[in-house]
Amino acid sequence: MKIMVIAPGSFSPEEIKMRQDYAESLCSSEIKVVGVEGPASLTDDATLGLLVPGIIKRAEQADKEGYDAAVIHCFADIGIDGAKTVAHIPVVGAAESVYGVASLLADKYGLITARDEYIPSFYRRARTLGIAERIVSAKSINIPILELRQRKGEVEARFTERIREAISDGAEVIIVGCLAILPTLGKGSAKRLSEKLGIQVIDGTATVLRVAEMLVTLNLKQSRLAFPRAAEMLHT
Repeated sequence: MKIMVIAPGSFSPEEIKMRQDYAESLCSSEIKVVGVEGPASLTDDATLGLLVPGIIKRAEQADKEGYDAAVIHCFADIGIDGAKTVAHIPVVGAAESVYGVASLLADKYGLITARDEYIPSFYRRARTLGIAERIVSAKSINIPILELRQRKGEVEARFTERIREAISDGAEVIIVGCLAILPTLGKGSAKRLSEKLGIQVIDGTATVLRVAEMLVTLNLKQSRLAFPRAAEMLHT
């Protein structure tokens, strides 16, 4: 099985390799992590919007190049609706996958991300998916994505503290609202922190990849009644 992992942003080769290695450690599929032309880092809704055309192009590319599925490696699910309309293969977003799995595990979620600025858009996405009321705690480690690898020790310390705060707020499961945090902390970090802190930490990369694999195995993909095919319009 071949899965294209679309990482929204003009990331460095080192960042792409880190995500590639981490994704490959989580499933047996053939993985290709690709960046998207645009801002190097997400800071607000404006930069999110600038990345949408590149994401849609990547989804179309994955379809044409024979991939079995494409996943958007960002918890904002940037451009997910448009990407689903241009591809015949399953296109899966991290947030929609994680929230779906979380709903099987718990009623109250603790959401932890990289920057405070991301939280409002994550709430909007949660409202769209109908689960916003389940988020009882939303916090950030307040470290820019491009600085995570250089500040690994600080990332773990802050992330651990935010998890403890979320537990105090009543969270029953932890959702990592930034798919760069756990790869920064290394393979097995979700399991290690879950065992250390006594609460399940859902790995967004592992979850979205497994959901994509499941859809391919079950021969399922986005409904054309919900996401009418739009590729013809892109070529006119």
